[in-house]
Amino acid sequence: MPTLNDLHLAMGEFLTESSQVENMMLALVTVCRGDRPMDKVFVEFMGKTFGQKIDTFKARCRTRNFTDAHRKILDDVEGELDRLLPKQNLIVHGTTYQMGKDGTPPQPYRIGMTKAGEFMNEAIEQDFDAPHVFTVDRIKETTAKFVAARANLGIVMTEVMKELATKR
Repeated sequence: MPTLNDLHLAMGEFLTESSQVENMMLALVTVCRGDRPMDKVFVEFMGKTFGQKIDTFKARCRTRNFTDAHRKILDDVEGELDRLLPKQNLIVHGTTYQMGKDGTPPQPYRIGMTKAGEFMNEAIEQDFDAPHVFTVDRIKETTAKFVAARANLGIVMTEVMKELATKR
């Protein structure tokens, strides 16, 4: 049975990996915004929500001519980021609980607020299996998707950096 410490570790890994994806997005936004000083791009980007960062990332990457292979990777990552956005928001803006139901031992959950505001009732009614309820394993699954997105962005970024280095 997962412990609260397991949830803390999973949350730390999640925050680290999602932040790494944001860093990769920022790096590509910076490269695609060669017309603006890096510090200005950084400050502007960091002041945005994760959803706004995704939108900026998509818009800036569309302004650069990437190879077909890199464009495919970017399109795939953009789609994955769109799917991860609601999960990221629910995890980051959620609340941690330790609960059990019908005599089951309590376990830790990260429960995000739904638009309907019925987050706790929905969670209990659906045996803590609602889309806005994150067990340690669900957080780890979401983290793994961020790890994959980071790896794919790394492929593109490595080639872009090689390209920039040869132009100097």
